[in-house]
Amino acid sequence: MAAEILARDRSALAGNVFVVFQPAEELLSGAAAMLKDGALDGVSPDVAFAVHMNNEQPVGTINLRSGPVMASADRLELTVMGQGGHGAFPHLARDPVVAAAQVITALQTLVSREVPALRSAVVSITTLQAGTAFNIIPDRVEMTGTLRCYEREVREALLAGLRRTAENVATGLRCAARVRNELLTPAVLNDPALTRLAWEVASGVVGETRVIEMERLMGADDVAYFWEKVPGCYMFVGSAKTDGSPVGPHHSPTFEIDEGALDIGLELLTRTVRRALGPR
Repeated sequence: MAAEILARDRSALAGNVFVVFQPAEELLSGAAAMLKDGALDGVSPDVAFAVHMNNEQPVGTINLRSGPVMASADRLELTVMGQGGHGAFPHLARDPVVAAAQVITALQTLVSREVPALRSAVVSITTLQAGTAFNIIPDRVEMTGTLRCYEREVREALLAGLRRTAENVATGLRCAARVRNELLTPAVLNDPALTRLAWEVASGVVGETRVIEMERLMGADDVAYFWEKVPGCYMFVGSAKTDGSPVGPHHSPTFEIDEGALDIGLELLTRTVRRALGPR
């Protein structure tokens, strides 16, 4: 719809508008795939804007922030390797389950003791797979998790700490550990000048008092790969219903929005583009 409206008004725009709809945002893979397939080949945008619904805020509000808005995201894979045996004779085995439990506990100290208190990061272990029977100590434990932060140096320090901690804790319990990571997306960094522009436009859409400086999110979005190539501003439109009905979180089966947010998002996006391009 925004593309149709802007196309009708193209004679009033001092430039070209390039519109993309990012797929697989929830998988942190859509923007990267678009760029790999040549989405920006032959195109050199000067600025970029994106809109996302926000069920943490009521419909009728717009949420903006300059600088870091969403975190980088790494997928973590940890393997603890021991020597299996019978559960009744643990002294004859090297138990990777106990070692993995100690690794998980030790990793919880990385952020609290190795990241400065005024800088933010999250390390979460979210899956654990081990064993086949109640009385058998397995040979290995497989874990996955995620690392989130905003700054490159914090990320590098935490990845080094993850490997050091996992390997040394496992070694101390007669096991071995391997840590692998995959960077899914860097952090989303909003351009300060474009954020100021978007803030002024948003004030005209919903009123100055309903434009809210949002908190930084530990969620991630690989639109960051576009922002590495083009100065951008990621804008959030409040979408929670105000009638007292339950608000389902994003990416859940109960997610539901007040569809009035779509009209606000449309107005915000089209006005922002017009303001950025200005009259011919």
